[in-house]
Amino acid sequence: MADPAAARRRPGPARSLSREQVVAAGLEIMAREGLKGVHFRAIGMRLGVDHKALYTYVADKDDLLTGMFDATLSALELPQREDPRPPADQLVALLVSLRKAFMANVDLLHLVASKVTFSTERAAEGVWSALLAIVPDLDRAAELYTNLVQLTIGSAVETARYRVAEPVRTSALAALDPHTQARLTAYARAMTNIDRDKLFESTLRAALHAAAESSK
Repeated sequence: MADPAAARRRPGPARSLSREQVVAAGLEIMAREGLKGVHFRAIGMRLGVDHKALYTYVADKDDLLTGMFDATLSALELPQREDPRPPADQLVALLVSLRKAFMANVDLLHLVASKVTFSTERAAEGVWSALLAIVPDLDRAAELYTNLVQLTIGSAVETARYRVAEPVRTSALAALDPHTQARLTAYARAMTNIDRDKLFESTLRAALHAAAESSK
């Protein structure tokens, strides 16, 4: 027979709480404190519930992080089967949007990037329809998709790190002799003037064009 006292001690669902609210609270905390601040006690305090009650909505920390990452992807411009734009334009728009989401959540990206999928049937149908219009072979289309996502991740991480490191570089230059400082300042200025957004998009288009040409 179950112990009535034990049953009373188990936290049940918090009133008017949902998985979406738990995930949203995690994202709010991450925006303020970084990923290190995201833990169940902090989320419980944010929502005004016992942190143990959160396990009703997320299985564990990994499930929470996956939910947070999925939420960042919800605003992506996903290709649709009836989209009138050329397939390459659809994929470029998707990956540009994906890169922006990555750059806004670099810490989270490192933990769950391997789980980047478009799981809803409608989203997956649109993505694969666009891919297969460029590379008709399914295996090659899958390889192209993987490579494009990795390119997107790499560009997002590099750009985010460069922007974060800029104040550190400026401070370090001040300690150098004038001749070296002048040369490195010119180099840093040239790197700063690179439009990484345009470079990323042009690289995507070149990769898609090459994939289409090789499939003819």
